[in-house]
Amino acid sequence: MSEEERCIVCGSPSHKVHPSDEEGEGDRCPICGSLMHIKHPPIEKEVLKPPAKPKELPPFKPVKLFGFSVKETYARIPDLSKAIVKKFDLDSWLEKAQLPISPEGYAAVALTYTIFSGIACTIIGLLLAIVLGSALPLALILAPLGVFFLMMQMPRFKASSRADKFQTEFPVLATYAAMAGSAGIPVYNIFKTLASSPSMLAHTKAESCLIVRDSEVFTKNPILTFERLAKRHPSERFREWLAGLLYTLRVGGNVVRYLEVAADRSLHQLSESWRKFSNFAMTFGDITVTFFALLPLSLFVLMIGLAGIQSLNIITLYSFVMSPIAAVFLIILIHASMPSTPESLTRYYMLTMFSAPIAVGIAAVAVFVLQVKIYIAFGLALILMVIPATLKFEIDNLREKAIERDIPRFLYDVTESKRIGQPLERALISIATRGGYAKPLQEIVRRLAWNVRMGNPIPKAIEIAKGKLRSWYANIIFFLFQEAYKTGGGTVRVFERLTRFAQGYYDLRKKIKSDLRIHIGIFYATAVIVVFTISQVLTYAITPQAQLAGEIGTSTFMFGFIPSMDIVKSMTTTVLSGVMLNSFVLGLLGGKITEGSIVAGFKHCILAVLITIVAIIFSGFG
Repeated sequence: MSEEERCIVCGSPSHKVHPSDEEGEGDRCPICGSLMHIKHPPIEKEVLKPPAKPKELPPFKPVKLFGFSVKETYARIPDLSKAIVKKFDLDSWLEKAQLPISPEGYAAVALTYTIFSGIACTIIGLLLAIVLGSALPLALILAPLGVFFLMMQMPRFKASSRADKFQTEFPVLATYAAMAGSAGIPVYNIFKTLASSPSMLAHTKAESCLIVRDSEVFTKNPILTFERLAKRHPSERFREWLAGLLYTLRVGGNVVRYLEVAADRSLHQLSESWRKFSNFAMTFGDITVTFFALLPLSLFVLMIGLAGIQSLNIITLYSFVMSPIAAVFLIILIHASMPSTPESLTRYYMLTMFSAPIAVGIAAVAVFVLQVKIYIAFGLALILMVIPATLKFEIDNLREKAIERDIPRFLYDVTESKRIGQPLERALISIATRGGYAKPLQEIVRRLAWNVRMGNPIPKAIEIAKGKLRSWYANIIFFLFQEAYKTGGGTVRVFERLTRFAQGYYDLRKKIKSDLRIHIGIFYATAVIVVFTISQVLTYAITPQAQLAGEIGTSTFMFGFIPSMDIVKSMTTTVLSGVMLNSFVLGLLGGKITEGSIVAGFKHCILAVLITIVAIIFSGFG
C-alpha cells in the first residue's frame, strides 16, 4: 500500500486537497477543513489474536500437620476426634494459640501420632526385653501416652507463649492508646496504625493485624471484634483492658480518662511481673546450687574414690553432656519465666562463633608448644571465645545506658517548651543548642535538630537521627515521639503522658536490675566451692595414695583399689576440665537471671573461669 496523506485532526485519507483561501496557509483537509495535514504511513489492519488460555490453577494440596493429611486422618476417626475436642476444649485453645487447623483435624492427627508411636514403642520394647532378658524395656509401651499428652498440651503452650510475649509490649500499647486518645483518635485507628508499626513491636503488630482483619473482613464492626477478643484472647491484661474500654463506651464514660488510668496500671502490672520473677530468682539459685555444686561434687568425689576407667567415662559424660544439657533447659525455663524485651543479640552470637576457632587454635598452641596443662588451655579457650563479643556488647551497652538515662529528661524539656507555646520544631532546635545530655543522646538530638532545620518532617528527621539503636526501650520512646507528632502536632498533654511513661519504665527497669544483681553472688560462690573442694580431694586424698602405691609396688589394700599415677593424671585432667566448663555455665546462668540475656553473662563467664584457673594454679595443678 502506497503512502498517502492523512489529516492529523480527523485522520481521513485524501489525495485531493482543497487549497486554502488565503495565500501561504497551505492545503486544507476536504473532510474537516483543517490546515494541518501531513503524510502518514498507511494504517495496517490489526490482526486479531486468539485469546490466551487461562492459566490452570495448581492442584489442591491437602492441609498437613507434622506430615499427616488432616482430611484423610479425620475421615477415619471422626467420632473419636469430636469426643477429644469436647474433652480437652481444643476449639478454644486452638483459637487462642492461633493454630490454623480445625479442632477435629488436630485431634485426629494427635490420635494418629499416638497410634504410630504406640506400634513403634511396642516393637522396640519387646525386642529389648527379649535381648536383655528383662521386663523393664516393656515400659516403653506407655510412651505413646506421653505423646498424646504433649499433643493435647501444645495449644496451651502456644497460647501461653502468645500471651507472655504480647504482655511484654502491652504497656507500650496502653501508653500509645492513651496518647492517641488525648488527641481524639479512635481506638480502632490505633490498631490500624500499629498494624504497620516497626518490627520492634512484632507481637503488638501481629495482634493489631488480627484485629484489623477480623474487623474489615469478618465482623465488619470493630466493637464486635473487641467483644470477641475480650472473651477469648489468651492475655488476661488485654482482656481486662478491652472489657473496661467496652464498658466505658457503653455507659458513655470518659474514654480518654480510662485509657490514661489503664496506661498507668499497665506499668504497675509489669512491675508486679518483675517482682514475681525476682522471687523466682531465689528458686533458680537453689536449683543452680543443686545441679552445679552439690551434684558435681558428690559425683566427682565418688568417681575419684572409685578411680577406674569407668569413673573417667562417667565424669566425662556428666561434665560435657549432662551438665550443658541441664544448663540449656534451665536457661529455657528462666527465659519463659521472666518478662523479656525483644532485643536482637544475633550479632554478638555470630561474633562468638567466629571467635571460637581462633580460641581453639590458640589453646592448641598453648598445649603443644608452650606445654600448658590441657585444662588450663581449655579454660583460656573458653575465655578467648567470648572476649570479642563481651567487649562489643559492653561498649554498646554503655552507649545505650547513657541514652536511656537521659531520654526522660529530654522529653521533659520538650514538654516544658510546648507548655510555654513553642512549636515543636523550634523547641527541638532550642533544646539541641542548650544540650546538657549524655554524649550519645546529645548527638542524636543535634542530628534531629539539624534535619528539622533542613526542612525534613519531624517523623522522618527522628528516623534519620536515631540511626540503628540497639536499645528496645529507646526505639520505643522515639517511635511514640513520632506518633505524638502525627496525632495533631503533639499537644502538651500527649507529651506529658509520654514523659511519664518513659520515666516510669526507666525507673522500673533500674530497680529490677538492682534487685536481681544481688543474686550473682550465688553463682560465683558455687564456682569457688566446686573448684576448691575438687582440688583439695585431688591434692590430699587421691594423689598421696597413688604415690604410696607406686613406692611400695602394689595397688591393692585392705580397703580396696588404689589408683596408679597414670589414672590420677587422666582423672585430674578430666575433672578439672569439667570444673572449667561448670564455671563457664554458671556465668551464663548468672547473666541470664540478673541481666536478662546470655550475652550479658559472658563477662561473668570470664570472671568465673579466671577465678577457677587461679584457684587451680594455687592448688598446685597449674
